[in-house]
Amino acid sequence: MDIPCLSSINRIKRRYHTGEEPVLVECNDRHSYICKYMRSSSSAFKLACELVGTILAKIWGINIPEPAFVRIKRIDWPHYGSINFSAPSFGTRIIPEAIDITAVSYAKIKESDSLRRQLILIALFDIWIGNEDRNFHNSNLLYNLQSHNLIAIDHGCIFNTATFDYNLSLLTSNETILQSDLAYHIFKGIFLDQLVSMIEELRIHYGKSVSLSREACNSIVGQLPSEWNVPADMVVRKLTQLFDPVWEENCWNAFLEMIRDCKYVQN
Repeated sequence: MDIPCLSSINRIKRRYHTGEEPVLVECNDRHSYICKYMRSSSSAFKLACELVGTILAKIWGINIPEPAFVRIKRIDWPHYGSINFSAPSFGTRIIPEAIDITAVSYAKIKESDSLRRQLILIALFDIWIGNEDRNFHNSNLLYNLQSHNLIAIDHGCIFNTATFDYNLSLLTSNETILQSDLAYHIFKGIFLDQLVSMIEELRIHYGKSVSLSREACNSIVGQLPSEWNVPADMVVRKLTQLFDPVWEENCWNAFLEMIRDCKYVQN
């Protein structure tokens, strides 16, 4: 997956008051993107995580917004404090027909086996990649009202919240979307036996996805913008940990245990 390079064509439309303070930018492909930008060395590592997580999610078959490197022209920036204008931001294209998943929007979500498969795939992916930011507090998911699909967003907290100095560690049950109200909404009343076939399919998909992800490593590292100043060898070391057979098996076993412990699954 090659990430395109775009540039802003108008002043920033909006600033979002969330942790990374992303901005909404119209680009020269005539689409609007939510962009995260480089403000410090720590934010650069989160941008690297966004890049890695987005590409790997795509490889796994998870729905994501189209990504782009976006150069926001200095003239298009309001006064937002310390920003590295020379470094490209990481943008994700706005999907007009998608809504944020919140308790208010659950009524619009159509339950289906397809949706259940999507959710457990995202949950397993998050365990494998150490994403601590998609959990029962914060779904970091959109719902497409036309295709009735889940869309995964925000991957800046993979690798145990952008931790590059230590080995990966397994998520706890509270750090997974499986314990969310969304999971309860689309799985409520389902029996464990009904999940067996989905889990068997997922086990095969898991192995193939990990293999394809391994093959994409060089491409991912090669797309790191030099302006982010993120050492490529540090990213390679983190990616290498993902493909340790012990890690792969531990993630699968943790996923199964979390499924068994879910409040919505009937034994």
